[in-house]
Amino acid sequence: MRTKTEELALLTSATLAGWDDNAPPPWNPWAYLEAYHPDVLVTDAYRLPDHSMGLHLGRKIWLCRKLNQAERRSTLAHEIVHIERGPVPSDPAMAAAEERVVDEIASRRLIRTEDLGRIAARYARQASRAWARHLWVDVPMLHARLTTLDAVERKELAGLGVDVLQLKRRERRLGRILAGLAI
Repeated sequence: MRTKTEELALLTSATLAGWDDNAPPPWNPWAYLEAYHPDVLVTDAYRLPDHSMGLHLGRKIWLCRKLNQAERRSTLAHEIVHIERGPVPSDPAMAAAEERVVDEIASRRLIRTEDLGRIAARYARQASRAWARHLWVDVPMLHARLTTLDAVERKELAGLGVDVLQLKRRERRLGRILAGLAI
């Protein structure tokens, strides 16, 4: 496992495939946590129960030790949003709605529209897993971003040369795949 400092160095110095050198670096949840929530402790020393990728309680975040770097980045962003929004409602329907909101916020922080457009245009024929890898997120986070694109973002993507109808098909296909994997 990498230390927090090593993780920060990797995230700030890395160049993503298809990344525009003139663009600002992607949002860094580790740096954000350090800057805005310095009292929150993060550990990835444990294997979490029930196929959980991450969880938080109070001012501590647990990331499953089996996660790869993109999964850690995505899960940490998700848990940060949970901390900022407060407790998840106990009602199952409200909890599911809260999870969707948290996923949307985290995905918007991690995947800027222009980055999605650059990757979608450059790797249009590649699998969603490749898109996620180039965007440095996991596939569920990519799906969350695709499903929450608004009309303005879709227009911006079309202006970048992205086939928005193909993007919609990819979004639906990913949704079916992820629904089949739900445990």
